[in-house]
Amino acid sequence: MRRIARSLLPALALAAVAAGCYPLTSMRWSDSGAVGIVAKAEKGMLVDGKTGETTDLPALAAYVPSVSPDGKTVLYAAYKTFETLEVALGTLPEAQQAMVTKEADRLAGLILAEGAAAGGVATWPDLEGGPLTTTDIYRTLVRRVMCEQADAQARAALAPGLAENVKAVPIRLVQLLAAPVATPADGRVLATSLYAMSRPTLSPDGRLVAYVCHAITQDKDNQGGYDLWVSPAQGGPKAVRLAGDVALGFAWRPDSRALAYVAAVENPGQKIVGTLNTLEVAEAGGSLLAKAAPEGGDADFVASAEPVQRAGVVYNGNTTVAYLASGRLLLATAKVSLPMSLVAGDLAGSLFAYDEVTGGLADILPASASARISGQGYFELSPDGKRVLIPLGKEGFLVYTIGETEAQAPLPEGASAESAAGPPVWKGRDHVACWVNASSSLLVGTEAAKPGSDADVLVEVDLDGNLVRVLVGP
Repeated sequence: MRRIARSLLPALALAAVAAGCYPLTSMRWSDSGAVGIVAKAEKGMLVDGKTGETTDLPALAAYVPSVSPDGKTVLYAAYKTFETLEVALGTLPEAQQAMVTKEADRLAGLILAEGAAAGGVATWPDLEGGPLTTTDIYRTLVRRVMCEQADAQARAALAPGLAENVKAVPIRLVQLLAAPVATPADGRVLATSLYAMSRPTLSPDGRLVAYVCHAITQDKDNQGGYDLWVSPAQGGPKAVRLAGDVALGFAWRPDSRALAYVAAVENPGQKIVGTLNTLEVAEAGGSLLAKAAPEGGDADFVASAEPVQRAGVVYNGNTTVAYLASGRLLLATAKVSLPMSLVAGDLAGSLFAYDEVTGGLADILPASASARISGQGYFELSPDGKRVLIPLGKEGFLVYTIGETEAQAPLPEGASAESAAGPPVWKGRDHVACWVNASSSLLVGTEAAKPGSDADVLVEVDLDGNLVRVLVGP
């Protein structure tokens, strides 16, 4: 694996861009814009791209669900409640089963160490230093295993109410599902995990699904992070862990055999610097390139190929990468000038193309466009690969046609773009779906208009900033 020189680490630390959190409200659309999926926290719904008619999804267990490019399949994560502990554990990867059992044994040891008489332990000992002790799902599962499978003497030491209370808590795990858009509740299971699974993305050939898991563990200072995984699109037991500490905006290569992503470079206490990586994940026929994982982790399988580090970047948890149809790789990141001591204030951002020949990043945005964006790292490529959509927060968004000398800012003054509701996205090749306030000038004359209101309204606009239709009202 080619290593990126770390000489820039101290300098970049002086002007790091915070990773931030992905908005809890998100949407994604099929390539034609005929069907979309909108998620607000745990509520998800499918949206008809012409009528705005919505269909509710089961309660979501993670954010940024998706719809397939052809608009036929919806992918999302939901909670599954299990009647028995045995069945629940049996659905998990063996490595995660082992994690739960190991922690239950450690919990039993802490209970025995208290030396209490039978029924004398009235409160659960704190499992400090263990994986995932901050999450209710994991903590409940560990305690349930302790109550049903651990050392008999340790179980006897529990006060009756303590054991009964934990047995009354439903056993819930997270499942990644793929379902027909026509019947979104009828999903096949792609993966089951202790972790929430977000941003499921089908490979271009439809054989694989890549996604990120929210791996909140003690060894990550309880700050959380995202690990990149892949599973067969038809479901099955083989979920493969590909990489850790990745940004959300990964991308499939057009041939469906590799993924591009940005990963944080390990640096105590702070994620500052990252690397742009590519990783071969599948053979030409779609078979996963995987091997048995080392013991002690959270996966049964890991990638058998080594990632190739392409370039060093300023790390941001929302950093997006995208492949053009030609295979050219695009990346949104902060601009870095040397010496870093001359940088004042926040780092500016831009859009870069990775050069396979030189191994460098070339800024492709016009200066007038770069001057309007920060180092937030998020953009979206249009379905035809010809344009990029760049959020500007409450100032709306930019649309840049690759190769042009200027970028468009379609929304007129007073349109009241509402960035807090989620970023804008492409709806087809030349329309944009975005959130505005109900008091937006775009809504004048429509039933959704509510002067003085800051309620969120989902609208579709063309590239001249004209309202095409109201999709979801306040």
